[in-house]
Amino acid sequence: MKRHDRFYLPNLAERAPGDIVDLDARESGHAVRVKRHVAGDTVELFDGAGRRASAAIVDVDRRRGARVRVTAVRFERPPARFIHLACAVPRGDRMETLLDMVTQLGVSRVTPLVFEHSTAAGGGKNHRWHRVLIEACKQSRRDHLPSLDPLTPFSAWLSRVQDDSALWLADPDGREAGSLHHDGRCLLVVGPEGGLSDAERVSALAAGFEPVAVGENILRVETAAVAAVAAASLVAG
Repeated sequence: MKRHDRFYLPNLAERAPGDIVDLDARESGHAVRVKRHVAGDTVELFDGAGRRASAAIVDVDRRRGARVRVTAVRFERPPARFIHLACAVPRGDRMETLLDMVTQLGVSRVTPLVFEHSTAAGGGKNHRWHRVLIEACKQSRRDHLPSLDPLTPFSAWLSRVQDDSALWLADPDGREAGSLHHDGRCLLVVGPEGGLSDAERVSALAAGFEPVAVGENILRVETAAVAAVAAASLVAG
């Protein structure tokens, strides 16, 4: 079965077969200048909330963008597995790499955290990060965008954690992830490259987090996050 190019169109719940809608400037540019679509081409739309639609290009214009006619809409339920990643923000654009990769791996929710040893704040980048999630869903053909929380201090976030998930704290001295198991819900904490402070570690353990090793070596934040999400997905019930 041929897979058609995907484009993001919010609020597909408001669309019905036969509706003609405009793609936004970014999606139009991707359709027209990158994918070189022309009128009559079949494409796929998704809204990140579980709705997927088949559509046909009605017309394209390099200045006005692309218009599409919706031909069918269906809803896909979210996966039963729920992986929540709460992690430090690495320096530079490495957070974008992190978000791209964990989205492809199926992460359900991401909470950026500020620790005592954090070296990057990351404030004000949620709009750009949200765009990374969209692009990763387009590439991996996911129908549900991961939810993305605001940047939050670790201590404040930890005090509010009330979760029935397995609680994992990425730690090179912890139990090997491959020896563990959970019922499909897992909350992962990945600290900064400087590690958690003594007080933060004590608080995490007191909250029920179990130290879990996701690799044999000392990993960068983005590598540890990807490894943790992959490991949690593999041992899920």
